[in-house]
Amino acid sequence: MNWNVLPYLTPYFVSFVISAGIAVTCWRRSAVRGARPYGWVAFGQALWTFGYIFELINTSLEGKHFWDDFQWIGGMISLVAFPGAILEFIGSKIAKSKFIWVLLATVPALFLIAFLFEDLHNLIHGTLRIIPGEPFSALDYEFGPIFWTIIDYTTISSLFFLGVLIWKLIRPERLYRPQVAVILLGAVIPLVGIFLTTAGVRLSFQRDTTPITFAIGNIAIAWGLLRYRLFELAPIARDVIFENMTDPVIVLDIQDRIVDINHAALAYIGEKASDTVGRTAMKVFSQWPELIEPFLEKYPERAEVAVKGHGRNDHFELNISPLSNTQGRMIGRVIVARNITERKRLEQALIQINEDLEQRVENRTRDLAEAYDTTLEGWARALELRDEETEGHSRRVTEMTMELAQALSIPTDRLDHIHRGAILHDIGKMAFPDEILRKTGPLDSKEQEIVMQHPAIAYELLVRIPFLQKALDIPYCHHEKWDGSGYPRGLKGEQIPLAARIFTVVDIWDAIQSDRPYKRAWSREEAVKYMREQSGKYFDPQVVKAFLNLVEKGEI
Repeated sequence: MNWNVLPYLTPYFVSFVISAGIAVTCWRRSAVRGARPYGWVAFGQALWTFGYIFELINTSLEGKHFWDDFQWIGGMISLVAFPGAILEFIGSKIAKSKFIWVLLATVPALFLIAFLFEDLHNLIHGTLRIIPGEPFSALDYEFGPIFWTIIDYTTISSLFFLGVLIWKLIRPERLYRPQVAVILLGAVIPLVGIFLTTAGVRLSFQRDTTPITFAIGNIAIAWGLLRYRLFELAPIARDVIFENMTDPVIVLDIQDRIVDINHAALAYIGEKASDTVGRTAMKVFSQWPELIEPFLEKYPERAEVAVKGHGRNDHFELNISPLSNTQGRMIGRVIVARNITERKRLEQALIQINEDLEQRVENRTRDLAEAYDTTLEGWARALELRDEETEGHSRRVTEMTMELAQALSIPTDRLDHIHRGAILHDIGKMAFPDEILRKTGPLDSKEQEIVMQHPAIAYELLVRIPFLQKALDIPYCHHEKWDGSGYPRGLKGEQIPLAARIFTVVDIWDAIQSDRPYKRAWSREEAVKYMREQSGKYFDPQVVKAFLNLVEKGEI
C-alpha cells in the first residue's frame, strides 16, 4: 500500500474508532434501556466503515467487489438494531417481543440471501467497473431493483422510527429532550449520507459518502455521551402524575447522580432541571447536609430528616426505593420526600400534652394504686362467681406466682405488674357465654376454639388501659409453651415473656391439683412428676427447677 494515502484514510479510521468505541460503551452499559441495541447499530457502522477502508485500498475489481458486499453486512446489522434501539429507548413494551425482532430482521435477512445468490439473478449490482483516480480508484456500478427495494425499505423504516423519536422529543417531558435530540441527530446524519449516495451526490473524491456521515453522526453521539451521559442517565417513565406530585421526587443512579427530579423538588431547592440533572446529590444539596446522609446510604427504606437553615425549618419523611434492571441488578434509587412539618408540630404538641398529663397521673398514681388493685381483684372475683369451678384459683395462683417471682430474683419494680397480670390472667373469659363457663363436662372442639381465644380477648380488653400495659404479658401469653406449640401466637423459648413463663408453671400446678367434675385432682407426687416431664416442653426448665425447689422446701 502507498503510505502517501494515509492522510486520506485518517477520517475513515477515526470514524471506525468512534463507532467501535460507542459500540463497546453501549455494551458495557447493556443494562440501561436502549443501550444494547444501539451498540449493535454502532457495531454495524464500524463494520461498514471497516469494509469501506479495505475497498478503498484494494486495486483489483474482485477485491473492491468483496469489500463492497462486506459493507452491506454491517448495514443490515444497523438496519435491524436501529428500530430496536428506538423502541427500547422510549420504553415500548413491544421491544421485548421476539416476534418484533424477527419481523425487523426479515427483510434484511432476505436481502443478504439475495447477495449470496447474486450470480443467479444480477438484480443488485449492474456492470462493475473501476474508475481510475487519485488517491484511490473507485468501484462504480448501476443499482439494481433489489438494491432499490432495500433502499426503499430502509427509508420507510428509518423515517417511521425517526418519527417515533421526534414524537418523544416534542412530548412535554422536557427533562430528556437534549438526550433525545442528540440521539436523533446522530441517527439522521448517517441516513442523509445513504440518501446522498443513492442520489449520486458526492461530498468527497469517492462515490459513497456514508462513512463520512457515520463519522459526523458518531461524533454527535460521542459528544452526547460526554455532555448528557447518554446510556448512563436512563430516561425514567414520566407522566402528568409525576410532574404534578406535590411531594418532591428525586431519582438517583448508582453513582448518586440525579437523573430525574420533579417540579416540586426543583421549586423547593430553587434550581432548574438543567442545573441539577447529571450532578451528584452531594453537590446539588450541599447547602442542606441533613439530606445528604440518607442519600449516601445505599439501602435504607425510610428516613426522617430535619432541614434547618437557609430560610428552611422543615421536616421530611424520605421513602427510598431501589431501581433494578431486567437482570435484577440495582441501577439507582427513587426518593420521595413528604413534608411532615405540620405533623411534627402536632406530634411535639401532643408529646408536651402527654408529658403534662403523665406528670399529673404520676403524682396521683400512688394514691390510686391501691384502688386499682382492689378493682382488679373485684374483676377476678366477678369471673370466679361466674365460673364456680375455679373459685379461689386466681387468689392461689397469684400468691404462688409472687413467691416464685421473688425466688427468681425478679426486680421489685416488676413485681407489681406481675401481681396484676396474675390476677387478670383469665379476664378474657368474661366474654364467654355461661354455657361454656358452667359446663360440667369436657368441651367439644368448637367450644375449645372459643376458649382458646381468651388470651387475645384479654389483650384487646387491657391494651387500651395505660396502667395495665406492663401487666399484659401474663393474660396474653400464659398459654404459650416453651417448645412453641402453645397459643395464641406460638411463641417459643425466651420469646415468651418471663412473667408468663413463671405464671404458666404455677397455673398448671394449681389446675392439675384441683378437682373438676370431669377429672379428679392429681396427687402431689403425680403433679411433681408431670412438671418434671414437661420441663423443656411445656415449661421453661429454669423456672420449673426453681418452682420444684420451693415445693420441696414446703414453701408452696
